[in-house]
Amino acid sequence: THIKALYNVAGILTEKSVLSSEGYESHFAINTLAPYVLIKGLKKSLQTKDKDDELSVIVNFSTGVVNSVKNLDISSLPNPKSIGGLTGAYANSKLALDMVTCFMKEELLKDGILIESVDPGATKTSMTKDNKAMPWIVRLVRPLLFKSPLNRANEIIGAVEKGVKDKKTGLYISEGTTK
Repeated sequence: THIKALYNVAGILTEKSVLSSEGYESHFAINTLAPYVLIKGLKKSLQTKDKDDELSVIVNFSTGVVNSVKNLDISSLPNPKSIGGLTGAYANSKLALDMVTCFMKEELLKDGILIESVDPGATKTSMTKDNKAMPWIVRLVRPLLFKSPLNRANEIIGAVEKGVKDKKTGLYISEGTTK
């Protein structure tokens, strides 16, 4: 079966460390490792058979809080010393996913696969509602400033489709705009 698009949307933000069954901290396991494993496992199904075919695309969901990371210690990702809420293990794991996007773009392009990172922006999701890992001020303004998932999806799809049409890979798309 040929797959045209893979959207790695799953993500976790917690205030406490939770270990996966393999012993990895959940932010790393879900936000970084799972998308990488899916990409590797589905690569053959995503490959474009003919150079004239439309390219497949992988979209890794990131976050704007990656900009808060000053130093990324890759060795601490599987087992960080602290979780640190929105700007700790969560931001680090999403930045690591952005790095996966950058490092894999050339390898995947050889097989007719584009890969992009997407920061959807502040979105009203179950993860952002009443989540104690979110700063209290963010939870306070959420109803006013966060957009609906449908609104964000339309922005993302439009930007990703433009990237595919232009055959651009390794893009970082933030709130529907290519950066």
